[in-house]
Amino acid sequence: MRAFRMTRWTVFPVIAMVAGSVITHPGAARAQALIHEEVDLPPGPEKKLVEAHCTQCHSTGRIAKSGGTVAGWSERMARMIRKGSTLPRADIPALARYLAKAYPERMAPIRPEAGQPVSLPAQPDPARRSERQSPR
Repeated sequence: MRAFRMTRWTVFPVIAMVAGSVITHPGAARAQALIHEEVDLPPGPEKKLVEAHCTQCHSTGRIAKSGGTVAGWSERMARMIRKGSTLPRADIPALARYLAKAYPERMAPIRPEAGQPVSLPAQPDPARRSERQSPR
């Protein structure tokens, strides 16, 4: 009897099936729908900045779903400016405070084994390095 060998031709269909089931999961569909829908932003002077600059590329639903700390929102806006946003750099601190208050960092789902919610970091921890990144 011939032994079964895993090759890229046997692994690819399995990966495609798993990816398809994740994409078509009802929760994933709802999250995708929220990204594209428009939601009302909280009142405040910074609301006009979001409407004038952020919604040129993003729906308000995507912004509301994002969540983050003041530092996380500031970094995100600086990155968007580097990519072509018309948001003035001087408005980043006020807008980051507004968005962090309106859409704070979200908690991760409760882990069944730990029983406690875990806060997701806004940015990857530079102290943690993967094997690929660590010096040899």
